[in-house]
Parts: sequence; structure tokens; C-alpha cells
Amino acid sequence: MPLIAEVFDKYFVILRPHIKNILWQMRDMILYDDEIECIIANITWNSNDWKETSSDDSGHRWVQEGGVPHESWNFDFDNKRNTKDKIYGYAKFTNQPKDYQDKKYLVIFRSRNNIIGFYGNTTISDYVGISKNESYNMVGDKSLSLLLENRIDDSSKELLFGKKRVGQNGFNKITRDNAIAILDRAKAMNPTENKIDRIKIGYYKTRTIWTLRQTKSRTYFPKRKTSFSKAHPAQEKPITQRLWH
Repeated sequence: MPLIAEVFDKYFVILRPHIKNILWQMRDMILYDDEIECIIANITWNSNDWKETSSDDSGHRWVQEGGVPHESWNFDFDNKRNTKDKIYGYAKFTNQPKDYQDKKYLVIFRSRNNIIGFYGNTTISDYVGISKNESYNMVGDKSLSLLLENRIDDSSKELLFGKKRVGQNGFNKITRDNAIAILDRAKAMNPTENKIDRIKIGYYKTRTIWTLRQTKSRTYFPKRKTSFSKAHPAQEKPITQRLWH
């Protein structure tokens, strides 16, 4: 028995990184739905990093008339309204995205022609009032949400992908490829921010093909038509098939 224990300990140390990698992939499979969409949401600028109110000028009539921007706490991760795993945020929508109750979103926040942050695996709701100056209409995963330390200046409107501005409804819907282009730009400017990688992996539902020889089980990607670009062949939903020879 001691010999068996020694062998187990030896090989467990060797295999531990691979087991951890597989567990993270399984976690992503659970966290992310197939119907994740992406929107760019326009919010009022905040010199206090959206952790408290600010006195910045705004183009939104509510703020111009003396109201408090409800997005003022969008990146106040320690706000008591948040839970351990979720962050509650706000963006002014005149109309919510179509069929929003049944979907999850990657929300890209834009303010003063800057991409400033993300909410990953987000649900969108009707407005829920907390107080006179606070409400929320979206809930993101904390582990997949962040304010960029180095924001993306998009004064050229390049990252609006043919649009001149964010629509009057408060958001623009964009494609998966466009979302990845923004995430790649954000990563290039914030190379040590690992959350960006996690958001990208989850949004694309990327999978690693591996074979577990002990059970002769293989995960593979079926050939079928999808909306994904040809540049990302690993974006198919995997099927696990047991192969017995």
C-alpha cells in the first residue's frame, strides 16, 4: 500500500496542471450559454472611475437637469448592492435589446469615445430602483467584469464598426468578430489583465480537444454550419463520444 500511495502522489503532481485545466474548461461550459450576444453601451463619463458620483459634464438630459447618473457605481465592486459573485450596473436604454429576458450578454461600456470596461455573462432586466439616485438594469459576473486601467481611445469611431455613434436607444449590437477585435485591443493595452482572456474564452466558448485514454473518451467538434467565422474553427459546441474498439 505505501508503494501505491507513493506512485499516486508522484503522478498526481505531474497531472495536476492538466486536471486543473480540464476543470476550468468544464466551468466555462457551465457558465456560458450558446446565445451570448454583445452590445456596446454608452454611459456618462465619471472621473472617479464609476465608483462614486462625480461632477463631470454629461450629454444626458437627466444629468443636465441635476440628476445623479445611475451608472456612477458601475465599477464599485465593493458596493453593498453587489453580491459575492455578481455586480449590478446601469446603462440608459430607451428600449431594451430584443428578447433580452432569454439571453446573456457581453456588455462593452463606452464613454466619451473611450472603451472603458466590460461586464461578462450579463443578464439585462427592466429597471430596478434601489433609491432615488440608484437603480440597475444589468447584472454581470464579477469574475468576468472589469474597468480597464488603460482605456481604448476611439475618437476615430473605428470600434463602432461603420456607425457614427451609439444609437439613441443607448446601445449598439455588434458581431462576435467585432467584440473579439475590441477584446484583443484591450488585451494589447492591458497585457497583465487576465480577466480579458477569461471573457474572450467564455464568449467564444473555446474548447481544447483532448483524449482521456483511460476511458477512451474523446471530445470533438461536429461539422455543421454555424455563424462563427472560419478563423475560429474551435468555436463549435463540443460533443463527447465514447469510442470503444
